[in-house]
Amino acid sequence: MGIVFVLVEAAAFATGIVLTRRITRAVADLYRGTQYVQAMDFSHRVQIERRDQLGELGESFNRMTGSISQLIEEENKRRRLENEISIAREVQNQLFPSTLPSVPGVEIEAICKAARSVSGDYYDFIQLSPTHIAIAIADISGKGISAALLMASLQAALRSQLLVEGSERLSMIELVSRLNKHLVRNTGDDRFATFFIAVYDSATRTLRYTNAATCPHFSSARTPHYNWIKAAWFLGVLEDYAYEEARSP
Repeated sequence: MGIVFVLVEAAAFATGIVLTRRITRAVADLYRGTQYVQAMDFSHRVQIERRDQLGELGESFNRMTGSISQLIEEENKRRRLENEISIAREVQNQLFPSTLPSVPGVEIEAICKAARSVSGDYYDFIQLSPTHIAIAIADISGKGISAALLMASLQAALRSQLLVEGSERLSMIELVSRLNKHLVRNTGDDRFATFFIAVYDSATRTLRYTNAATCPHFSSARTPHYNWIKAAWFLGVLEDYAYEEARSP
């Protein structure tokens, strides 16, 4: 009995040592893991040796650090996106006319409030001569940065056509056809724009314009002989579409 008792005590002592070392090692691994977390290093993972309660604890710690790492990465992406949107909004605001042109007999006011931080909404006023002013209104398909980029491309193409000598005599049909080809050849099939362009001559009090799928526009009672044309097709869809020009009076 004494020998049996000694053997049992020895086995219990050995088992206790093994369990103590295992628990101590697991706790030490978890402690080192917390030190990595404290140092903002969430890539460290605790080694899982056995599928017991200590192993479950280690797996829980690894899942926790993985979730924290993913959350931090998503937060960094969100901040980068917000920074990019802020830059895009600032750039887009600079594309709108900062000063209004001065043409005798013409009063101009405009405002644009985007549904999101950036959008494809666009308006422009371009003074072509002391008595000529071009008025443009457009809306790019879609929302967000992609629409704003296409809006910037349309604005650049429009101003490249109008900011040249003699542009006040340019046909609206020719101008809109060029812009349409520019969008067709440089954008995807799912991108298009509504567009309205007009040139007003204060000396002769005439208005020449072309409407590409924008909403109907209203004329003042002072211009009772306004010649309306129906809205044509979008820009950026059909390259050889035949647009029309109207004149008032």
